[in-house]
Amino acid sequence: MIRSWPKPIKTLLLITAVITVLLLGGIYALLYTTAGARLVFSIAQKQLGDALEIEKITGTIGSGLEIRSIGFRSEEISLRAEKARLALAPEYFPFTIHIRYVELASLEIRQDETFVEAAEPGESIALNEALSSLALPFPVNLSSLDLGVIE
Repeated sequence: MIRSWPKPIKTLLLITAVITVLLLGGIYALLYTTAGARLVFSIAQKQLGDALEIEKITGTIGSGLEIRSIGFRSEEISLRAEKARLALAPEYFPFTIHIRYVELASLEIRQDETFVEAAEPGESIALNEALSSLALPFPVNLSSLDLGVIE
């Protein structure tokens, strides 16, 4: 005689399976659809306010993304990249962003003059200090970078 599992356990297993499928489907949609890529960058823009500007996103995060123009501004520095192509592969345990490739037609880096002028006399403001303010709270690995022009 085959014994059946109690109904509460079956219900719990079914709910767990449905949540798992929805979670994996959501991750897949974010990484492998253009709408998912746009949603991710839209959320980033809302979090950063006017600091982040993005023009025309096509492709997907996982298989390859093209961005016409992306810019970032902070008090110390401004960055602008034109014709960016990149592909990401997130790793979840531990959370790390693996960037398979980045191609940029041009990259412009500008240090804010008012930030430099606000420094105490004799104090040097290095570009690497300004760039360190852009640090992310998780590791990022870059496999390939192709940069056309840097200004």
